[in-house]
Amino acid sequence: MSGMLPGVQKPAPKKAFALGTTLFPVPISGVGGPLSYSSGGQSILTPVPKTGFLGRLRYNFTGTVTLSAAATGSVPSGYQLPIWLLLKNYTLNNSLNYPYRSLNGWDVWFWQQIINPQGGGDPISSSLNFKGVNLASATTQNVAFSFVDEVWHNSGVNFSRYLLSAMTTSNDLTLTTAWNIPTSLNQYAYGASVSAATGSFQVSAEYLTVPNPQVYQWPRRNLIQQIVGDPSFNTAAVGENVINLTPIQGPEFLGLGIQVVDASTGPDFSHVTSVQILVNGSIPLYNYGLADLIQGYEMTFRRSPANGYLYLDFSNDLGLVNAMSHTHRKVLSTAKYAQISVVVNLAAGFTGGAGAYINLFKRTQQAYAQNS
Repeated sequence: MSGMLPGVQKPAPKKAFALGTTLFPVPISGVGGPLSYSSGGQSILTPVPKTGFLGRLRYNFTGTVTLSAAATGSVPSGYQLPIWLLLKNYTLNNSLNYPYRSLNGWDVWFWQQIINPQGGGDPISSSLNFKGVNLASATTQNVAFSFVDEVWHNSGVNFSRYLLSAMTTSNDLTLTTAWNIPTSLNQYAYGASVSAATGSFQVSAEYLTVPNPQVYQWPRRNLIQQIVGDPSFNTAAVGENVINLTPIQGPEFLGLGIQVVDASTGPDFSHVTSVQILVNGSIPLYNYGLADLIQGYEMTFRRSPANGYLYLDFSNDLGLVNAMSHTHRKVLSTAKYAQISVVVNLAAGFTGGAGAYINLFKRTQQAYAQNS
């Protein structure tokens, strides 16, 4: 007995979302548009067009950098001035001020490492879109760089995970870029003096079209991926540095980046001896030495760590959705812990004080009902 009334047909099962959607790329801001460089200021692009399910954002910056004095030091072969650090902060949020992204210039660089795990050169400075600065020439020079924000989990098997709904009437998506002053690049310029900068981002989006919900199964929309940088731990010193991880009791960490910044040498993890994650104050959950962290980074991204970043990867981006390995490598769940601590041990030789800090790159998945 099926329990159904005579003559009543069972509804046909809905088809997979992938069968009913197509990729729809569209420019949303041209060169010279709203996201223009403003020394020490910010630019806002709002709203992102209401087109469908947002999967990816592409940013292409073109502009100029002026050197009033050439480099005085010996510039290493192949070195590129990190012009992406003109970007002080990049945010993607909604009209309720919920931050899906909040990343400084270094975090934007690091995000490119994570979403480009196939090895090779640096995803930003090795790109054909990159146009760097000749530090030996005290002139005004054309510059360019690009980066991508993967909103979905990835463009492969997990393409429908973490999509943002850009079609709601009550929830506008907004892009904001805050800018550093040009002279902030001087600490990376080997004695050269950066005196001015101009430019703007050309932004394009990649959406997935919306299929008939009566025929196709829509993706889960109340689970989002939030990525924020947190450089608030500004008392880094030799010995144990204990950082209470937030938020907890809800979000699940897909990965945790740890950037160590030395007051003398800048971003530099060479004095890290170990990284531990403790729960409820003292229970060890993870304990890695520096060699383990370097090896894990190289195995994951097929390139060496740089710019002070190490990474704890809790979620295999290329794995099947919800597939859990035999070692239970999936996410770091915070639901059952009252406290989670990240302990970064720094050896003698690290220079603390003003300018020294530890930045946490927090990649989490969270339930969020407003993304519907």
